[in-house]
Amino acid sequence: MLGKSGVMAAPRYGLLPRATTLADAAEQLLEQGCTRLMNDRLPAYFPNLIRDYVTLLEDPEHHVLRIDHPRELHADGEPDLGLREVLRGERKKNPRSDEIKEGRLYYDESKAVFHYNQRAMGYYAPQQELVSRHGEFFRDLAMLQGECMLLGYELAHHLDEKLPGFRFEKRMTESEHLMRLRLLHYLCDGNKPNIAQRHRDQNFLTIQVRSDAPGLWLADKRQSIIADTEETRHDSVLIFWGRKAWEITQGRVEGALHGVNDTRFNGPGARTPRHTIVAFLHASVSPEESAWALEHMEELAIPSEISNYGLQTLA
Repeated sequence: MLGKSGVMAAPRYGLLPRATTLADAAEQLLEQGCTRLMNDRLPAYFPNLIRDYVTLLEDPEHHVLRIDHPRELHADGEPDLGLREVLRGERKKNPRSDEIKEGRLYYDESKAVFHYNQRAMGYYAPQQELVSRHGEFFRDLAMLQGECMLLGYELAHHLDEKLPGFRFEKRMTESEHLMRLRLLHYLCDGNKPNIAQRHRDQNFLTIQVRSDAPGLWLADKRQSIIADTEETRHDSVLIFWGRKAWEITQGRVEGALHGVNDTRFNGPGARTPRHTIVAFLHASVSPEESAWALEHMEELAIPSEISNYGLQTLA
């Protein structure tokens, strides 16, 4: 799908076939590396949570949620739980290896990112007044987290049936890393359309709950680009592999390359903020599997056509 210039052309198709059952979703995930599952329960949380998240960010005391947590509450390769606000041009705290290699060490967009897990709520005890003021927000987060975990376990069960021997469901229960929700508030103040440049998530499975603007793209197992314009829908969720799945299966499945191109981009300025909710699910990885991953890291090299993708605005 390369254009005359050698740059990835606009995608010829923009939708994943929607899976109506978890068994179908598991099969599609194994075949394509991503799946869109009919589910209206998770996206239903989106409007109120984003409304309340914006309200929280407007609270003069919201900065107290920027707290450090003990190591046992950290997730491998992910930022701390809690709130992090970054400005365009700010240096990245923990750049990924590909970002270091390519010199992408500064943020292209200003954003506010909130990572949540119910087990971390005890660390907000000193901020109880703030938490009480935004009680509905935190209650909805806890409920959404529970539903995402349940969906993850049920999907892992079906994955075990279709690809036996890897104990996906069991590994999820064994993982020392916490599942977390990520709420994203992009200010969309950058001068490029690629809000999030292509990357693989570090976890086991990612559930893209919903966004309020299109722009997400993925490279499926065949390295074909999917511009999933249904990410704003209220009746389905997008699920795809993270890098830990590649480690567990020793390359049988691969973390899905993805990024975000702002389809509304017509030059810097005059853009409205973009919001997204994502859930990151984790699974345990053995020392032997981690050692294998280090020896085969070159297999995760990003194909040149995917490297070039995202340099132009999606149609």
